[in-house]
Amino acid sequence: MTSFLNTQLTSDILINQDEVWICSTSGIKRTDLKGNLLNQFEDFNYQVNCLKKDKKGKIWIGTNDGVLTYFKGKWDNIKELKGKFISTIAIGNKGEVWFGTNSNGVFKSKRGEIENFNTKNSKLKSNSISCLFMDSSNLLWCGQMLVGLLTFDGKIWKEIEQIDKSSVWVTSIVEGQNKEIWIGTLINGIYQYKDDNWQNFSNIPDGFSAYMVSDIIVDSQNTTWVATSSGLFCFDGLNWKKYNTSNSSLKTNHIKKLAFDGKNLWVGGASGFYLFENNHFKLLNLPSKNEVNISRIVNATFDNAGNIWAVNQGMKLIQYNGNSFEYSAVDTTKEIECVKCPFVIDSLGNKWIGSQNTGLYKFENGIWKNYNTKNSGIIGDIIFGLDFDKSGALWVSTGYGESRFDGRNWINYTNTNSGLCTNFVNTVKFEENGKQWFATAKGISSYFNNTWTKYDISNAIIPDDSFRDMLIDRNGDKWFCSGKGVSKFDNVSWIKYDLTNSTIGKHEVTCMAIDKNGIKWFGTYNDGLFRFDGLEWKHFTTKDSRIASDDIRKILVDKNNVKWLFCGVGITKLEE
Repeated sequence: MTSFLNTQLTSDILINQDEVWICSTSGIKRTDLKGNLLNQFEDFNYQVNCLKKDKKGKIWIGTNDGVLTYFKGKWDNIKELKGKFISTIAIGNKGEVWFGTNSNGVFKSKRGEIENFNTKNSKLKSNSISCLFMDSSNLLWCGQMLVGLLTFDGKIWKEIEQIDKSSVWVTSIVEGQNKEIWIGTLINGIYQYKDDNWQNFSNIPDGFSAYMVSDIIVDSQNTTWVATSSGLFCFDGLNWKKYNTSNSSLKTNHIKKLAFDGKNLWVGGASGFYLFENNHFKLLNLPSKNEVNISRIVNATFDNAGNIWAVNQGMKLIQYNGNSFEYSAVDTTKEIECVKCPFVIDSLGNKWIGSQNTGLYKFENGIWKNYNTKNSGIIGDIIFGLDFDKSGALWVSTGYGESRFDGRNWINYTNTNSGLCTNFVNTVKFEENGKQWFATAKGISSYFNNTWTKYDISNAIIPDDSFRDMLIDRNGDKWFCSGKGVSKFDNVSWIKYDLTNSTIGKHEVTCMAIDKNGIKWFGTYNDGLFRFDGLEWKHFTTKDSRIASDDIRKILVDKNNVKWLFCGVGITKLEE
C-alpha cells in the first residue's frame, strides 16, 4: 500500500496560552501567536479530529482510534475508548469530559470512570454524534447526525424541538455573551436559540441556505463568526458581512475551523491556514514532510483513456499525473461543498458532479453549467448518484426521485408514477439486457419489460432497507451495500453477509468495487477495507496496514488491477 495524505485540511484549532495548536489528518502543528511554526506532532497512526483543553491545562485529543491526552509534556490515552472514533469533545464545568463518537453514542469521563450514553439507555435517537457543547450553566448540548438536538443536565435528556421539523445535521454549537445559543447545520443554515425561541438566518442576503456550515465562534466583542463552504461570515448583532476569495486575501472559500486568541481570529481552510489581523488574512506557511497537493476526496472516476479524476468537498477537480495527484490545470474554482459528490465523465470528456443542495453541475470546455429545479426539469437539487445508460442518457438519483436527461429533455420518476420503493434514491445500475436496478433508502426496485419489482425486508434476505451502493458482477449477480452490511442476489435467491458467515458483520458499508480477478472490495465508514474472494474475508485498517484512513468513500480498480482507495483524509494505492 502507498498512501497520499493531505496535511493542510484543518480539523480543529486550539489556543493554548501563547501557542496555537492546529490538528489535521496526519498530526498536530504548533505555532506562536504570530503564526511562526514551533513544532509538529506528526507520524501519528491515526486521524486527529478535535482538541479541547480543561481547566487544569490538560489537552484532550480525539482521534479515529480513541482519545489521547497531553499534559506537562507527557502523552497518555484512555484505554476504555481505544478503537472508538471520537468526533467531538466538550469540557464540563465540574471536571467531567464528554466525548461524541461516530457510532457509539456519548461517553463521559470523570475521575477515571467512563459512562456511556446511547440509543438503548438514553433519549439519543442516533449513536452518530456530530457536535457536543457545554454551556455556562453546565448544560450539555448534543448534536446528532440527521436527527437534531438534545440537552442533558446530568440527569435528564431533553429533546429540543427546532424550527425546521425535517432532519437536521448539527455541525457546531456555541454560546454568545447574552446566553443565546448559536447552532450551525449541514444543510439547514444557522439558528439562534434563546428562551425557547428560535431564529433562523438562512434567508439573509447571500446567506447560508446553499452552504454547509462547519464551525461557529463568538469573539470577545460578541461578534459571531461562521465558517461555511462558501466563505467566512461575521455578524455584529445588526449586520452580516461575508469574506471570500473575491473580496479578501483568502485563497479558498471552503472554511473549516475557527479560533479566537483574545485579539485575532485564526482560520483553517480546506487548503491552508490563516491569521486574520487588521482586516487582512495572512496565509501561514506550515510545511510538512508529508505534503501532497490534494484536499478531502469524496469521489473519483476514470475518463475514456483510463486516467483517474477525483473531486473534493470543495468541488475542485483533481487529476493523477502518473506519479502524484494535482489540481486540474483547467479553471475549477467552483466552491460548492458536497458530502457525497456523485461524479461521472461522459463519452465527450465532460465532467458531471451532483451536489447535495444546489443541483447538478456540468464542466465543459472550462465552464460550469448548473442544472437545478429552477432552471431545468430535474426533479430535485439533492443528488446522491449519477450513471449513464447504453444510449448515453444521464440518470440522476435524488432525494426526490429519479431523473433521466438525454441532453435536451428530462423525464422524472417517483413512487407515484413508477415502482420506486421511495423517492430517496441513492444510485441506479444497468444490466447488459437493459434491466434497471434502483438502490433506495427503503429497498430495491428493478424495472424490465415494463414491469416493476420491489425488494425489501419483507421479501428479501437483506440486512436492512437502506442501500448506499450496488454492483453487478460478471455472473450477473447483484451486490448491495447498506448501513448494516452486504447482500447478494443471483436473480433467484439472496445471501446476507453478517456475523454468522463473514467478518464484515454489521459494518456501515459505503462503497464497493470488483477487480479483474472477480474479487470484491468493500469500503466502510471508519471501519476500513474488506476483501472477499468468494470464500475468505480479509479486513484492513489503519491499525494493521498502511491504509490512509478507515473512512473510505470510493474504490476504483484501474486497467492494471491496482486498487485506489479514496479516503476521508487521503488516497491509498493498493497493489497485489
